[in-house]
Amino acid sequence: MHFREAIHGLCVCFASEGEDAFDIAKRFSVPCSTVRQLNPLTEEPYKEGDKLILLT
Repeated sequence: MHFREAIHGLCVCFASEGEDAFDIAKRFSVPCSTVRQLNPLTEEPYKEGDKLILLT
């Protein structure tokens, strides 16, 4: 499977130091509001290794 193939479902991603919801949303092509809604207890900017739940 190629890395860029579309896979839909639940995804856990690991943030890089200083990333915010906009950066994650752009990386995974999901709405920024969804990143924030699914991860309300994780403060922005994210720390290295923060685990974020996404629906792709």
